[in-house]
Amino acid sequence: MIAKDQQQSPLQEEQPVSNKKGTAIAVLISNHSQDIIKLKAALESLDSHLSDKTSPVLLFNEGNLNLEQMAKILNYTGRHLEFPIVNFTDFPIGFDPKVEKGNWKKRSKWGYQQMCRFWITKIWEHPALENFSSFMRMDTDSCFGKEVHSYLPGLPDIERTQGSNSKSHYVYSANRISRDGPTYTSGLMDLTEKFIESNGIIPQNGALWNEIKKEYNKTARVKLVYNNFEVANISFFQQPNVMAYQHAVSEVEPFGVFRKRWGDAVVRIITLALFAEDSTVNWIPEEGYMHPCYPKY
Repeated sequence: MIAKDQQQSPLQEEQPVSNKKGTAIAVLISNHSQDIIKLKAALESLDSHLSDKTSPVLLFNEGNLNLEQMAKILNYTGRHLEFPIVNFTDFPIGFDPKVEKGNWKKRSKWGYQQMCRFWITKIWEHPALENFSSFMRMDTDSCFGKEVHSYLPGLPDIERTQGSNSKSHYVYSANRISRDGPTYTSGLMDLTEKFIESNGIIPQNGALWNEIKKEYNKTARVKLVYNNFEVANISFFQQPNVMAYQHAVSEVEPFGVFRKRWGDAVVRIITLALFAEDSTVNWIPEEGYMHPCYPKY
């Protein structure tokens, strides 16, 4: 077993130099052959449509890519690639995957739920992020179909004039907003309300939080942001109060990510409502992004 903070060998002595500061591109990949094929279009689209050529791609994987697959991936792009390991055989303390019944099987009993858990909680704890201030997420079956904003894969500046011209960055760039049904959100709003009350949380985006609650009370559906594409400020999501909420969602009873299939997209928009002022979130979707990717593989 490869330790979670190790990386698989990139198979070659020299790769393009990584900027090792600023932003990275994060993709969670499997060793399934079709996923490796689809990844080609995603990586090629970065080379074709991103003006930035130096930000590395972090290909998070379970340490089960074979040498042929890694060699193939390395030939997909001229960009620096890294292969950080994730451990999907690890489960929260108190949750027994052998006894519990899975409710959303995709390739494996707990694979989908582990993916959700990774993007909710585990990504922020991973040592692969130590040298970066932000990351842009993509899925293996996504790509860019045309030129995109020049600030990508980073976050755009916020222009603020308060006596002097000053700049700061958004904490998040969002994709399209939708909603998830009650089957996969049962109990999440109750947990969130209890977390708010017990921790004295004042939602930083009160309008968004009220919209989420209003829709939930009316339809039992919960808003989500399609975070298969997102750009996230790492230190924002690593704040103790943000981490505490994410931990409450995925790491302790009632283990809703595993038992109810609470998704990372729903948790992400609630996290933004609770902890991010509206003015610090870029809500304009990236028009050049495609999911699924339309070009032929």
